[in-house]
Order: sequence, then C-alpha cells, then structure tokens
Amino acid sequence: MKKFILSFSFIVLLGGLFIINSANSTKSYQESRFLLYTTTEIQVLSNNRQKAEKAINAAFSRIEQIEKEMNLFDPNSELGKINATAYEQDVALSPDMFYILTAAINGSKKSHGAFDITVRPLSKLYGFGSTKKQLPTDKEIQNSLSLVGYQHIKINADKKTIRFLRKGVALDLGGIAKGYAVDEAIKVLIQHEIKNALVNAGGSSIYALGTNQGHPWLIAIRDPKNPYKTTDRVIKLHNQGLSTSGDYEQFFLAGKKKIAHIFDPKTGQPANLETKTHSVTVIANTATEAEVLTKACYILGAEKIKEIIKDKKVYFY
Repeated sequence: MKKFILSFSFIVLLGGLFIINSANSTKSYQESRFLLYTTTEIQVLSNNRQKAEKAINAAFSRIEQIEKEMNLFDPNSELGKINATAYEQDVALSPDMFYILTAAINGSKKSHGAFDITVRPLSKLYGFGSTKKQLPTDKEIQNSLSLVGYQHIKINADKKTIRFLRKGVALDLGGIAKGYAVDEAIKVLIQHEIKNALVNAGGSSIYALGTNQGHPWLIAIRDPKNPYKTTDRVIKLHNQGLSTSGDYEQFFLAGKKKIAHIFDPKTGQPANLETKTHSVTVIANTATEAEVLTKACYILGAEKIKEIIKDKKVYFY
C-alpha cells in the first residue's frame, strides 16, 4: 500500500515536467521525484513556464538538502553525527536542525510525551529500518523504554547545541522531517513569486498554497482498509497543511497481530494495538504542525486528544 491521501488534481509522474493546460493563460506545471523515501510531487500554477521550472527545481533542491541533513541511516548526515556523539559532547546544530528539534520538543510537551523523537531504540528493537522485523520480549521493551523520553535531550538555545543526558539515546525525525521539508519547499516557491501550489510528500504530508484555478485544493482521503478503491471524504485545503498517520503502510504481522511503525513512548507498544485506530488525518496551519499532531493523535486515540487539538480538524479511522 503506497498512498492513503491522493490529490484529485495530481497526476503521478516520475521525472520530467508535466504541463496541464487550463482555460485561461495560467497553466499547471507539475513534477515528481523520489525524495523523503516516497514520491514527492510539486504542482505550481503560473503563466510562465521558465518561472515555474525554476521554482520547482529550487523547491526540490531544498527538500534534498533537508533529507540529507536528517537521514537516520547515513552516519555522515547531521542526524547521524548527533546520534553518534551527542552523549559524549555538545554538538552544534544547523539552523534547520535547531528549528526542527525545538519544534519536536514543543510537540512533546504539548502532547504530554505522546509525540517523541527519542523512540528510535524502540523502532530499532522491532526491526523497523531493517529487513528483519521481530516481536521483542517484554524485558527488551522495558530496557529500550529507559532510553526513550524527550527529557533525555538538552538543547542550549543560546549556543544552538544538543546534548544527550543518557547513553544510548537516539533520535528519529521521521515523524516530523517530512512535514518540515514540505513547508520549506512552499517557502521557496513563495520566494520565486509562486502564489498557488501544492506540495505532496507521498500523501502523508501536504501543503496547499493559495488555490487551484480559483478553487480550494481537493484532497481525497482513502479508506485505510481499502485504500485503492474507497474514498471516505474529500477535504478542501487553502493555505493549510495536512498530515496522515496510519497502520496501513509500514507494518509487519506477528501471528494475528499487526505491528505498525508508530509506538507509544510510554508503553513501548505499537499504538495501533492500544487505540485500535487505523489512521488519523490532521489539518493545521503548517505541514510540520499537522505531522506532529497526527502522530500524537494516533498514539493517544480519539478520547484523549481534545486538549491538544483545540481548533484543529481531525479525522479518525
């Protein structure tokens, strides 16, 4: 299963610029590239092809930069170096990393620890990020939980550095970096005087800038139990971010148990086993905020999220 949210206005394209003609002088220019471990699509509306191409290329370059910095599996990435050395010494942070770590910790505080970027010891224990998936013992889970908790991270806001307070702590930015990359791509498009655009990172993180030929961007939410055949609802987006988290893509089966990749940092258990939630979609002001909130809502479940979502739109499935 590759996608849960699909834009009605998108035609999936791998490589090359695709032009969609419209009735007026404004045309829709679209390109897709494999970035952020998924098919990432950018669509802009413009009356100038050269301007559109330049903006799209610049936005993709920005996404590539962020992907390189935050690649969990590259020991030479900024994240890789942080995980390897932050217990031994203070590590200087780039502006991108400082921003995203600050946003992540704020998300942890707001969600009372439901969203937490220190869950890497847990996901590694279950085998996510490798070819060997496994169901760990209760003792192994408890040992890993001792390393999980955003309180084990110390950020020096003045010096822009990070330090781990416990040996073995490791960060995984997979629950926030995609949204941040989408938001940064939108910023680049705006800098190139693009007023209407859609950036879609694999359907799980989206930002809709302006309108689509004067109308809101339409996003179809698929039924996670039958994502290729059933559309549950259509959402209208205008200058908003959207994110979806679910159990439909990254998972493995352990007997009759479906072990999905999002864990409750308090119990060490896959969140879907505790809340029985298949997916959550959140609409927020930015894709970054939406991505943090959708993880927290997925982990907490529908009954416990009222305090953290406030005026946000949330859809449970």
